[in-house]
Amino acid sequence: MWDGARANGVEGDVRLELVVGLSGAVESARVVRGVGHGLDDAALRAVEQFRFAPATKAGRAVRVRMGWSMQFRLR
Repeated sequence: MWDGARANGVEGDVRLELVVGLSGAVESARVVRGVGHGLDDAALRAVEQFRFAPATKAGRAVRVRMGWSMQFRLR
């Protein structure tokens, strides 16, 4: 998936903007600040699987736009 980044010694943080819906599922995601080398796409694929506790306002679930950072580090 991100073998090119690994082979070139690339690591970094991909900054994303997410929209989380009433159910807590990620409805949309976009890269705000990317790293490239396949890491941006890997971050987008990963957050599509995330489930959050829905945000609430006055006791009711609401849609929310939020920032998220995905870290890629070599070991």
